[in-house]
Amino acid sequence: TKGQLLLESILNKLGFQTVLEYQVGDYFLDVFVGELNIAFEYDGPWHGLSKKRDMKRDEWLKQQGISVIRVNDEILDDEAEDYLITQIKRKVK
Repeated sequence: TKGQLLLESILNKLGFQTVLEYQVGDYFLDVFVGELNIAFEYDGPWHGLSKKRDMKRDEWLKQQGISVIRVNDEILDDEAEDYLITQIKRKVK
């Protein structure tokens, strides 16, 4: 999607190597940064109905050692880089 591509572009600009639609088990991660073991999931405007499923999926990924950062349209603006850097620092402690 457009949001995934924008997210990937921002992460690449920040110097991270990314993989789109990276498969882990039965799941496809929107954007994966292997060096950090973090999945970035873009939640577009249609996404509100799947929160319970997302929680289950995120928990499974956590058990596999993969952190998840969720991003929506409101975040993908001029301040997206700052938001992503802050979230990455929290996950990589």
